[in-house]
Amino acid sequence: MDYYYIAADDRTALTAKDLESGPTPGSSFVSVEAKDVMACPHLEQLVAASTGKVRASLVPELRTLWPEPPPPGSELSFEPGTMITRLPDSLRDNVALVEVTQSVAEVWAAELWGFEPTLAAAVAKDIVRVARAARDTGQHLYWWSEM
Repeated sequence: MDYYYIAADDRTALTAKDLESGPTPGSSFVSVEAKDVMACPHLEQLVAASTGKVRASLVPELRTLWPEPPPPGSELSFEPGTMITRLPDSLRDNVALVEVTQSVAEVWAAELWGFEPTLAAAVAKDIVRVARAARDTGQHLYWWSEM
């Protein structure tokens, strides 16, 4: 499962891991189920579909909060589980500016495996709504992902 949700700060965002099902809609967080939409490249592709401009990848600006990164010099390992990532505010703001039209939905659906334009439009509108709420209240946008 993937969710996008808003929180005032990283400490508050991390409390989502204490919720039985995470930051689901109807939990203590303003959130949306994201249907396997990854922050990068998928949200970047949504912005590009809306603006017609491809920007530099924001992957280096994603901040993984959970699990905590290993100490420098230690061996990296991957274990399935929950990951919580703070998106850069620039991506939050760009997503908040997206106008989801039929054309945008068609272009974005082509980037998402198994999405038809109708589903892409519905998911995009929900994510844009949450991004706008985060921007308008001066909060951050977080991505909850379960592997």
